[in-house]
Order: sequence, then structure tokens, then C-alpha cells
Amino acid sequence: MMSIPHIIIRSLKEGFLSKKLLPLFVLYFVFLTALLTFMQPVLKILPDLLSLQFTKFSFGIIGVTFTTILILFLILMLVNLWFVGALTYQAYSKKSFRFSLKKSQPAYWRLLALSFITIFIGFIAYQLSVIGNIIRIILDLLLFFALPAIVIKNYQLIPAIKKSISLFSKNILKTVIFWLSLFVILILIFMALAFSIAASITPVLFKSLSSISSFDSFSSDKQAWIQVVGVILDNYPYLYLLSIFISYFAAGAYTFYIFARTYFYLELLKKTSNQ
Repeated sequence: MMSIPHIIIRSLKEGFLSKKLLPLFVLYFVFLTALLTFMQPVLKILPDLLSLQFTKFSFGIIGVTFTTILILFLILMLVNLWFVGALTYQAYSKKSFRFSLKKSQPAYWRLLALSFITIFIGFIAYQLSVIGNIIRIILDLLLFFALPAIVIKNYQLIPAIKKSISLFSKNILKTVIFWLSLFVILILIFMALAFSIAASITPVLFKSLSSISSFDSFSSDKQAWIQVVGVILDNYPYLYLLSIFISYFAAGAYTFYIFARTYFYLELLKKTSNQ
């Protein structure tokens, strides 16, 4: 049986150092590229809006842009869920992503229903402040194995939830340790991402913002905000390059999480069947 450190190291390698992150990388890169492309027209008319120069054309651009962005987010969530199911099956079967995509497709609507349940309960818990955060953590632990149970063992929604709760209740300490390990590693990954982004854009922004005449009072000066928008537009191609970097980190982190959870689930199943 693989230990928790072994599972984590193996999943990190497969998440960041193999082509298994490619599907999510392409998905996130296409999304970010489209997002930047549709946001650019809004940024171009933003100086007019800050100067209170409103026109029907500007309102039309804003309406179309934000409607498109909402659609893009919806597509991202739906396709991302499909890819998560496929990567889960790929971790189990060791087959190609294309094969896993087809094999996991019948489970898609159950995965979607599971996501809605999780989001709905999480939203309600969010309204409860500190208690809500505790509820969300408990919910995440109880449903930790529901997705792989649906994809790998083809459980229906309710039996998958019951199986997840049962598996967690039999391995509480080990699951909590594993969950906390994933949580800490994901935080470290995104801290590294944030530091890398800050280190790469700070020289560019500092050089550009230093030319803003009213930078000292830009928080209350519309003209300075207009200049800031100009700086962003002048460096817009750089944002497209940055999206590649962000997509790689996001895809690697999520692929790592998917593979680690799947391997841990399979190891617990082996342990349960041997008892």
C-alpha cells in the first residue's frame, strides 16, 4: 500500500512533469485568452466612463462583454467538470485521456448534480461565518471520495455519497491528514505562483506607473486612474504571456489534486477489501 508521502510525490510528478496536465492547461489558457480579449474593449472605453462620458455604444459594449464573460465562465465550469471526471478515470485506468474522456462521459450528469449539491450547501454555509467554514470543511471531507466513486465504480449519486461517508468514517484520521497535506501543498503552489507573478510584473509596472504624474493621489484622481488604464493597455500583450504561466500552475495544481485524491481513494479501497 502506498503511503501518503508516496502518493503526494507521485501525484506532484504527474501533475506538473507530465503531459497529463495538458487538457486542463489548454482549457485554462483558452479561457484566459478569451477573457483578456473580451475585456480589452471595456478597458479602452473605461477612460470615457471615468470621465462620465456615457453613450449607448459604451453601454452596449459593456453589456455584450459581461454577458460573454458569464457564458465563458459557465463553459469553463462545465468543461472543467468533464475533464476532472476524465482525469480521475485516467489515474485509475492508466489509459489515454481521450479514452478516459469517453469512459467517464456517462457519469457526467451525476458529477454535475454532485457539484450543485456541494455548491448549494457551501453557499448556505458561507452565510454562517465561522461555523459555516467548519461546515464546509466537514462537507468536503465527507464527500471527498464521492466523485471517484461515481467515475471509477459507476455509483449513482446517493450511493456514491453514502460510500464516501462510509469510507471517511472508517479512515477518519488518515483522511484528515491527507486532506490537510493537500491543502498545505496547494497553498504553497499558489503562493509560489503569486510570488512569481509579482516578481515578473513589478519591474514593468513600476517603470510604467512612475510616469503617472498624479500617482501620489491617484486613489481620488480620475485622471490618474485613466493613466493606470493606459498603462494596462500598453502592456496588454504581456498579460497574454502571463496567462500561459498562470494556466500551467493552475492546471498542474488541479491535476495533482485529482490524481492524489484518486490514488488515495484506490488505496483505501484495497485496504477495505483486504480486511
